Amino acid sequence: MAKKLTGKQEKYCQERAKGNNPSDSYRKAYDCKKSKPATINNSAYQLEQNPDITARIKELRAPAIEKINIGLEYTLGVIHETIERCRQSVTPVTVKSDGVEIPTGEFQFDAKAILKGADMLMKHNGGYEKHNRQQVQNSLLVAVGKLPDNLLEAIVEKLNAHSAGLRRSRPDIEGTATRLP
Repeated sequence: MAKKLTGKQEKYCQERAKGNNPSDSYRKAYDCKKSKPATINNSAYQLEQNPDITARIKELRAPAIEKINIGLEYTLGVIHETIERCRQSVTPVTVKSDGVEIPTGEFQFDAKAILKGADMLMKHNGGYEKHNRQQVQNSLLVAVGKLPDNLLEAIVEKLNAHSAGLRRSRPDIEGTATRLP
């Protein structure tokens, strides 16, 4: 861990590692009696953006994940198996104590619950982090692409002026902003 966390930050991390959502973890770690829900949500979000916090949560979760060997491969296997069962390409069976599988002929399977569990595992293991970063980047590119040309040109001019000022004060910074095609 790069930086020592405060007692409240450590408590927050421990609550997150137990599986609580950010807002609930924040409520358990901090005094929120007079706080509005929006304030709690925002404060929890800010903690989630702190690399020291996220590293500590990951560190606290690692032994449990390693112990039960849940990873991306396992999660994808669960999803694949669920899809196959939902398509009824896998015959439902009952396994007896001696390990013998006997077809039941009855198909009672709650795919929604299993997929929800797989989704929770993916979130717990950070399986969506890369996807979420890509969505934000793509959303920003789409939003910038919708701006009028005159506004884009004004933004590029301001960025160039700002970077020129930085280059004067910091010669290690190079380059200028250009409009993307």
